[in-house]
Amino acid sequence: MFKFAKDRIVRWPVVVRVPTDGGTIKKQICQVDFLLLDDDGLKEMATSRTEDDALHKLAEHIRGWDESVADETGAPIAFSEQMRDALLKDPLFAKACALALMQASMGAPAKN
Repeated sequence: MFKFAKDRIVRWPVVVRVPTDGGTIKKQICQVDFLLLDDDGLKEMATSRTEDDALHKLAEHIRGWDESVADETGAPIAFSEQMRDALLKDPLFAKACALALMQASMGAPAKN
């Protein structure tokens, strides 16, 4: 049975692909809480005219994360709107979150 929910928040894996020495990529996975996009939101994200507009829309849909979001020492970073905005300035994290939000909102299986 499908249960309709006006606002649906899910914890979804975000795979951040981090460049390393030698031209390789290391996958770092964290768990982020997203308010899923509705059909109109999916269209808006897909057709955002500017990067700032897309980041603003993405920020509105990030509602938290678990201890898998950490600083360079491995200490967990507590969720706050200020920390969310700071992390979204990292293009690797922002791109990974945007992809994860789109996948979660469309019901695509998480890929690691």
